[in-house]
Amino acid sequence: MCPASNTATALTPTAPADPLVGSVLSGSYALGEVMARGGMGVLYAAEHTRLGTPLVVKVLRQRYASHPIARARFEREALATAKLDAAHVLRVLDLVTTPDGRPAVVTERLVGEDLQQHLSRRRTLPVPVALEITRQVLKGLESAHAAHVVHRDIKPSNIFLSPGEGSPHVRVLDFGVAKLADAAGITKAGAVVGTPAYMPPEQAAGRPVDVRGDVYATGAVLYRMLSGRPPFSGDADAVLRSVLGTQPPALTKLAPSLPESVCAIVERAMSRDPQARYESAAAMLLAIDALPSSATAPVPTQGGLPRLGSYPRARLWAALTLCGVFAFVGAVAYVTLAREAALRIPLALVFGALGAAWLAVIQQAYRHGGESPPALGEWARARRVALLQGLALLGALSLSQALGVRLRGPVEACSLLPLAWVELRSWLRARALAR
Repeated sequence: MCPASNTATALTPTAPADPLVGSVLSGSYALGEVMARGGMGVLYAAEHTRLGTPLVVKVLRQRYASHPIARARFEREALATAKLDAAHVLRVLDLVTTPDGRPAVVTERLVGEDLQQHLSRRRTLPVPVALEITRQVLKGLESAHAAHVVHRDIKPSNIFLSPGEGSPHVRVLDFGVAKLADAAGITKAGAVVGTPAYMPPEQAAGRPVDVRGDVYATGAVLYRMLSGRPPFSGDADAVLRSVLGTQPPALTKLAPSLPESVCAIVERAMSRDPQARYESAAAMLLAIDALPSSATAPVPTQGGLPRLGSYPRARLWAALTLCGVFAFVGAVAYVTLAREAALRIPLALVFGALGAAWLAVIQQAYRHGGESPPALGEWARARRVALLQGLALLGALSLSQALGVRLRGPVEACSLLPLAWVELRSWLRARALAR
C-alpha cells in the first residue's frame, strides 16, 4: 500500500508503457511499476539498488517539466517536507533528477491503508480511535507549521494508517500539493484548489489560507470519522456553495450519543470565522488532551488496525479458518446423524445455518482482503474466535453422548441456544467491522 494524491486514478491494462519504468535514478533508485498518476506527479514503486529498501518515487509530470515555477515549487516543497523529520509526516529521503531532467522525490514506502479506505469499510469509528487518529494528525501538522509549511489539503485519503500496537500509527501525506497546484501560471488567478468537502470557507473563496485552514480541515476529518459522512455532500459545485454559505449539519444531531465536549471541539475547529477557530494545531491538540477520561478511554487493541500487515499471511489465516469451518460442519453432520431421529432435523437446520453464515463471512473476507490486508485479518480473527466457541459447545454435547448421558429431547434442544447466541453475536460483530 502506498500514499497517493487525491487525484490519483486507477490504472488500466491498456495504459501506455512508461519510459521511466526500469530506469535507475541517481545510481541508487530502481523504478518499478507505476502505482498512481496524480494531477501534478506520478508515483512509482522503487527500491534502493544496494540496500534493497522498498521506496516510492514521485516524479513531476511531463506537462509541467518546462514550467520553471512548477519545478521550483516542486523542489521547494520537497525540501521543506524533508526538513520536518517528524514521526507523523511521510519521510522524504532524497531529491533527484530523472534522465529527461524532471525533479523526483524519494520517500519511504508505507504499509497499511489510508483513512479513506478504512472508512469505506467502517461507517464510523469509536470516539477513542477517532480522537487518537486526530491527535497524531495534529502532531504532524504542528511539526509542519513550525517549519512554515501549510498543508491545505487535509482529508481522509491524505492520512495514512499503519498497523501498530493497539491503535494505528498515523502519517500525514502530500504536504505542499495544494501550493504546487496553485503555482502561478498553472491555474487561473483565484482558482480554488483542494478537496471541497474538507476545505475551509476562505479556501473555497480563493483567499489566502494559514494554519487555521489546516485546523478546519482536521476538524472536518474528525466530523467524518464520528458522523459517518463528510460535512457537505454532492457534486463539487454544490459542495463549494455549501462551504461558502452554510453550516454543516450539527454533529449532535447526526450522532446524539457523542459526548458534548467532543462535539464542541469539532464545532470550534470548523468555525466559519478563522478567528474563532483554534489558533494552531497545538491548541486543538491541547483541547483534545483536556477532554474528560470518559471521552478519551484507552483505545482497545481490536478497535484499531490489527498488527497483521502481510496480505499472504492474512490469506493464510483466512484459508485455515475456512478449513476449520468445513471441519466443524462435517463434525456437526456426524454428530447429528448419531442422534435420535426426532432431533436430527432441528440440529441439521441450526448447524447448517451457522455453517452457511460462516461461509458467507469468509467469502466477504476475501473480497475485502483484496483491498486491504488489515480487513482480511480482522475477518479471519473474528471467525477463529467464533469457531473455537462453537467447537467448545459442540464438544460438550458430544461428550455427553459418549458418556451415555441421555437428556430429555427439549432440554437437549435448548442446549443449542447458547451456541446459536454466541455465533449470532460474533457474526453480527464481524459484519459490523466491514462497514
